[in-house]
Amino acid sequence: MINHKTIKRVKDFKNSQPCQIMDLKQLADLAESHKAQYRAAMQKYKAWQRQHITQTDNVALLYGSMEETMLRRYAVDSLKLYRIIKRDYVTAFDHYFTKKH
Repeated sequence: MINHKTIKRVKDFKNSQPCQIMDLKQLADLAESHKAQYRAAMQKYKAWQRQHITQTDNVALLYGSMEETMLRRYAVDSLKLYRIIKRDYVTAFDHYFTKKH
């Protein structure tokens, strides 16, 4: 699981060096990349759910629940990371334009 407290964030670097426009572009690209990863993880989890409903074998049900936990955690962590990156992008964007003007 992602621990929000231990991650160095954009707000931690605000005073160390000024944010440049290329930093904003990099954060925007990173946010889009992680948004795609989150959506793919959710699609994979939902597809697994649709498939798992039809299972009747005990072994498939046992290991399927473990697989569900893994896929769900990956989707949740992907969403958390995307939200962190998006929030940092908005913070950096605001910081960039308040310092420039």
